[in-house]
Amino acid sequence: MSASQDKKTRSQQRAEGTERRQVAAQKKAQEDRKNRARWIAGTIAVVVLIAAILIGNSSLFYRQKALKIADETYSVAEVNYFYNVAYQNFYSSMGSAASYFLDTSKPLDSQEYTMSDEYDTWADYFLGEAKKSMTEVTALSQAAEAEGMTLSDADLEEIDEQIASIAEYAKSAGYGSASKYMEAIYGRGTNEKLVRAMMEKSLLATNYAQEKQNSFTYTDDEIKEEYAHHASEYDLFSLSYYLVAAETVEGTDDDGHETSAPTDETMAAAKETADKIAEATKD
Repeated sequence: MSASQDKKTRSQQRAEGTERRQVAAQKKAQEDRKNRARWIAGTIAVVVLIAAILIGNSSLFYRQKALKIADETYSVAEVNYFYNVAYQNFYSSMGSAASYFLDTSKPLDSQEYTMSDEYDTWADYFLGEAKKSMTEVTALSQAAEAEGMTLSDADLEEIDEQIASIAEYAKSAGYGSASKYMEAIYGRGTNEKLVRAMMEKSLLATNYAQEKQNSFTYTDDEIKEEYAHHASEYDLFSLSYYLVAAETVEGTDDDGHETSAPTDETMAAAKETADKIAEATKD
């Protein structure tokens, strides 16, 4: 190999080495960029997760606007309060029979509401009841405030006693504070301050409604005239019934199929029993 050829070969080898180093450097840079992108994406995901956890476990989310009635806006926590009051009122009015409608071990939004076609689930029902209550309380409390009506010292003392009673029970039940217990019974985001404010608002609405109702006066003639035109709306009746089922008799039809149906004799016997019951309870 001549000197010129040897020089050319070394030059070519240096070029190839440089090229390999450049390719390797480019690959490493590209991999570094991918790793950095993955790190940034992972960091963002962690930050978002932490933020979600912090928001979910703080009162920030529950102070957000959730429902507007007229010109008044209610927070998530305030809607939770009325929702749970509706839930508690249902259990209070139904007593032990409530268990026939609701399963407390399952989410309300997974239980079908079968008492009417107005709602799909029990969660929808209680939210609907909450909205109705909030609409009524808003209208009445605003009307009261417009007429300068406020709660009396006796009213405020009554609310103080209710709050004190809740606080006492919270302590005996092992809750850290009255607010923690209130959050357990009235929903996430609620606390003593919010519950007191909602109690005051509701009581003001109740007082105004009662005062407005008591302010109406009628003469005997006005009452008679009203009744004469709307008797069917005012006359109410209570109906009780008792089913006397006629006994069924086993038999076969013309095609040889087994049947089970009352006969003329068992129907007559059932009617005789029903007549005796009606006669005995006519008063």
